[in-house]
Amino acid sequence: MNNNINKIKQLRLLTSASISDCKDAILYAKGNIEKAISSLKEKGILKISSSFSKKTAEGIIFLKKMFNKCIMIEIHCETDFVANSLHIKTLAEQIITTLFFCNIY
Repeated sequence: MNNNINKIKQLRLLTSASISDCKDAILYAKGNIEKAISSLKEKGILKISSSFSKKTAEGIIFLKKMFNKCIMIEIHCETDFVANSLHIKTLAEQIITTLFFCNIY
């Protein structure tokens, strides 16, 4: 039983399908993850995360010079509203400051 729960969790992470659909697919496939994924595909339930294939056409570039060194980072976002938000600008500033003081680059 615990093994099936772990497989249901794993299948859900891989496919983003509902828990009940994952449970049914695992039971149908007798615990085989690959067969369960195929089962979800056949039923049209498979919802593999589309966030990996989404185009992030907006973004912003940050450039900062300190201590005779310069760091540039580029952050990609899906919308210009996010790219121009205070949260993204603060994040970029924190990343650049961390890079300067940690000498990671």
